[in-house]
This record gives sequence, structure tokens and C-alpha cells, in this order.
Amino acid sequence: MKRIRFLLVGPGKVGISLGAAWVRAGHRCVGVEGGNSAARRRARCLLCAPEPKGTAGAAPPDFDLLLLAVPDGAIASLALSWEKRCSWKGRIVLHTSGALGSSVLEPLRRKGASAGSLHPLLSFARPALSRTAFQGTYFGIEGDPGAARMARRLAREAGGRSLEIEAGGKALYHLGACLSSGYLLGLIDAAAARIPARPAERARLRKAFLALAESTLRNARALGVNRAFTGPILRGDAGTVRIHLRALRTSPSEWQSLHRTLAGHLLDLALRSGRITPTTAGRIRSLLSGRR
Repeated sequence: MKRIRFLLVGPGKVGISLGAAWVRAGHRCVGVEGGNSAARRRARCLLCAPEPKGTAGAAPPDFDLLLLAVPDGAIASLALSWEKRCSWKGRIVLHTSGALGSSVLEPLRRKGASAGSLHPLLSFARPALSRTAFQGTYFGIEGDPGAARMARRLAREAGGRSLEIEAGGKALYHLGACLSSGYLLGLIDAAAARIPARPAERARLRKAFLALAESTLRNARALGVNRAFTGPILRGDAGTVRIHLRALRTSPSEWQSLHRTLAGHLLDLALRSGRITPTTAGRIRSLLSGRR
């Protein structure tokens, strides 16, 4: 299969991580742009990319794929700035935004490029450079047929899996990713913050809840969400749900609303999976709505 020549714009954590995976797969980084000079030097070193020949904005080296691994707000202006830098017929451009679709690359698409998005569902605290960095990772993919085909290949060669996203669903897809990642940590921190405790114990509470979350996620991966689901709602334990609601009476209204929303969703999940009866579900739903 043909080796791909890719040009990276955005030598940050995501761009370097993807580039490193593709270089390991046998592809070649032909250039690095964007960021500051130190970031570009580091990326060129890690990706075995050549030094640039000529001034900024000059004709780029020959490439098959342009990867825009930059903040969402910079993608549209970059697409405009690249419109006249080279011929686009037969070339592919991908961006790594989870929230934006390929339509943001329309200036390059009009010039003949196949445009798409490739969003790794992975938390990047730092560049992921190990050989197994993307093993099992899902990549949200959307765009023109040629770009989507290239994105699927690159995801597979990095060790990941493809997740096809419709253009109109990108924003909600990205919100779901946030709820499953950063918002999850926010929920854990908020849960620990609501418990009366000394500062040192609150830090231990966060660690304890993180360990609990890790065990829950391990079970969900191994058994599936329905079988890994535990807690008083699954058990139909209306008494414990009532105790929780009483404890929340002095909490801010938004915290009470969040609890009712999450509990209501878990109740629907338990009912759909046949783990509780409609009668029990109705009893708990009445408690959550304040009717009992």
C-alpha cells in the first residue's frame, strides 16, 4: 500500500501524537508548520521531518495529506490561507476537531481537495508517543469519501478503530465526548466537594471516587454497560433513593436538578434492560419528581 506523505500544521499534543503513530506505520512527515519555533523543532525531530526550504507561506513540499491539528477557531482561516498555496486536485485535508465538520474546509474542497475530519477519542495530557498509544482508541470520522477512506486507514494503522459520524451530528458527538471525559472528572470533583470533610480527607475522597470510577469503567468494557450497571436504582431500592433526596435538600438547586436528570436516565436504562419492573420504576420516578 502506498506510503503517505503528510504535512502537519499544529505541532501540539494531538498533532505530534498522530504524526508519530503514522511515522511508525511507515508514512513520512514532509513538513511541520504552525506553533512557535521550539514546538516546530521538537515536532520535526520526533517525526523525522526535514527542515523547511524557503520562507513562511512559500510553496510547501509535495504532500498527499494536510493535517490541521489546531484549535477549532483557527481552522477556517487556515483553510483560506492554504487555498492558493498549492494545487489541491488529488490531495486530502483532514482536521482534528471533534465539534466541527468538514464544511469548515470548504475553500479547499472547492479547489479539488477531498476534505474530512479525524478526531481521536483519547485524553491528551501530553503527547502520546508509545507504540500502543492509540491501541483500541476510537476515531470519529466524517467527510468526503476519499478523505474518510484515508482517515479510516490512518486510524487502523495507528492501532485504533473507526467511528463514522454524520456531519450534522458532530457537535452532539463532541459534547458526548466531553461528558465522558472532562465533565466526568468535574462530576467526580463536585461529588467529593459536597461531602463535609477536612481538606486532606477531601483529596482522599477524590482519589477514592476516581478508583471507583476506574473499576466501573473496567467492568463496563468487559461486560457492557447494562451488565456493569450497579447501585440503588438498579436494585429498585426506593428507600436509599429517598435518603439521597433528603440529603440533597440543602444543596443548590442545580445540583439537585443534575441528580434528578442522571437518576432518571439510569432509571430508563434499568427499565429498558429488564433489570427492574415497571412498578418499581414508577415508584422511584415518583420519588425523583417529588410526588412522594
